[in-house]
Amino acid sequence: MRITIKQELHREYLNSPLWKAIRQNALDHYGSICGKCGKEGRDVHHLTYKGWGGNEVMDDLQVLCRECHCATHAVEKVARRKGIKKRISVQALFGYLTGRQRAMIEKEFGGICYSVLFRKDQTGEAARTMAKKMLNVHEVYFNKHKSKGRSGRCGKVHY
Repeated sequence: MRITIKQELHREYLNSPLWKAIRQNALDHYGSICGKCGKEGRDVHHLTYKGWGGNEVMDDLQVLCRECHCATHAVEKVARRKGIKKRISVQALFGYLTGRQRAMIEKEFGGICYSVLFRKDQTGEAARTMAKKMLNVHEVYFNKHKSKGRSGRCGKVHY
């Protein structure tokens, strides 16, 4: 797969002394703790790219572990490909969560992660909110069911 000029420039920037200094400042500021799961993290993630290229501010950066960083970028990649603003189904939300993130949800809500995320009560809503924060997702919806005996009225649920 060929990379774009934009990707090439980004890779060059990430190898520059300027980014290495900004990255180190972020690690010094936030510590080496993942902002999503609380484990050790050394990746510095851009929450926005407004200051990209040397004008980053601390509020636009986040320390993540490798696993959470990859999961966050996977969601962003799907959103870009589909032309949507980080909007995914509950099933996809579950699929993008890392094992550690699923365990955190299970510990917090006392049930199997998949089941808790699909609950349509306050507990389910709180679990989806926690998962959305972990993956930086803006909107979650339930898929319409086309199985026998179902009315198919589940539709979109905005959270």
